[in-house]
Amino acid sequence: MVTMKQVAQAAGVSQPAVSVALSGRRQSAYISAATRRRILAVARKMGYQPNALARAMVTGQTKVIGFLGSTLSNEYTARMLEGAVRVAQAGGYLMKLLHTDSGASEQNALHIAIQQRLAGVISVHADEAFLAKAHAELARHSIPLAILDHTTLNLGSRRAPGIRVLSDDEAGVGAAVRHLAALGHTRIAFLTAVGPMTAWSTREQGYRSAMDRLGLPPQWVYLRGPATNPAECRRLKAQIFRTSNRPTALVCVADHVAMVILRLAREAGRQVPKDLSVVGFADLEMAQYTDPPLTTVAQPFDRMGETVTQRLLAAIERKSKAAGGTQPILLPTRLVVRGSTGPANAADGTRPSGGHSRTKVKCLTLATRKKKRSTG
Repeated sequence: MVTMKQVAQAAGVSQPAVSVALSGRRQSAYISAATRRRILAVARKMGYQPNALARAMVTGQTKVIGFLGSTLSNEYTARMLEGAVRVAQAGGYLMKLLHTDSGASEQNALHIAIQQRLAGVISVHADEAFLAKAHAELARHSIPLAILDHTTLNLGSRRAPGIRVLSDDEAGVGAAVRHLAALGHTRIAFLTAVGPMTAWSTREQGYRSAMDRLGLPPQWVYLRGPATNPAECRRLKAQIFRTSNRPTALVCVADHVAMVILRLAREAGRQVPKDLSVVGFADLEMAQYTDPPLTTVAQPFDRMGETVTQRLLAAIERKSKAAGGTQPILLPTRLVVRGSTGPANAADGTRPSGGHSRTKVKCLTLATRKKKRSTG
């Protein structure tokens, strides 16, 4: 391996001069522009590669970013990580994975970040208590913190630390509700989970606001356990497919929940979308392969990972402890319409009536379309 001393000898300059030239520092009073160019040319010709560990010993910081999360293997996180790694590598940084699945492992991850002098940390799906503690500890060592995707932070909170990048979930659910209303649905339910997960609470707020603007009464369906639990599946089937005032459209809080509903509908003898339209949230890879293909709200996972890393690198370069403002960076979602949503079934009495005069539904129902064809 070519050393800095060898570059200095070949260029006929001192080793400190080589250090200044290779570091990129602009110290024209120390070496001239011509000398800097000569040193860089010699270094390239000799194949010199900087020693990152040696530089870290001098600067007290490595060019390594920590990616901290409890679920690093699921598709959501993997796609965000891919975007983050792409930007980090382009900036000359490596990504170190820090897995957490308990309070003890979270604390251990913080110790690793500090002991190994990481340049910054990206936290995925962490709770508010941990983030407050992490921000305080990392800030003492000038390590900026960036927060990605779901957290229990209040998005408008002035106390929330660090850079925050999320998808605009509220707008995404609103688009899904408007899509179903335009198909003639008035009994649109929202399937969510019992528990304090703010990403899902934001989606709930998007549903509530959209239904209110349309003048439609909200209908709530709650998961009380894992959607794949057999007992929970039986309870959901009874609640969603009951004969009295059953929903004709269902917006699900996540794609994996919507996929379970497709199976339960088939078990209940219901056809999707004829008897029930179903919308998911995320646009996972499998969403396009379900039967029927799932209409869903696509989150920009890759772009989220890219954006949070770009902001973090900017904070690292300016040596910022706080790393960003208090307002979140919300990236737009996109409604992807596939085969799991369709016109409301007129036999269910779902067309807008005088009782929903504020509903702005401007599409023809299935029954109206049939009538037009028969009289055409």
